[in-house]
Amino acid sequence: HRIALEALSLALPAYPRAEGAELGETVFSEPGTDPMSDEDAKPFAALAALKNKMNEPE
Repeated sequence: HRIALEALSLALPAYPRAEGAELGETVFSEPGTDPMSDEDAKPFAALAALKNKMNEPE
């Protein structure tokens, strides 16, 4: 029973969508600010920026 349920759940699409539907882009940020990019959302992006800042000469 569990295996059949798992196989069925893996075979189903992640979410229902209409034929020809496109996922649009929505930006949620305050006016005058840059929205967060995919690069900013990486878990170690802040750590890499700190490392780069520490390696820069003063």
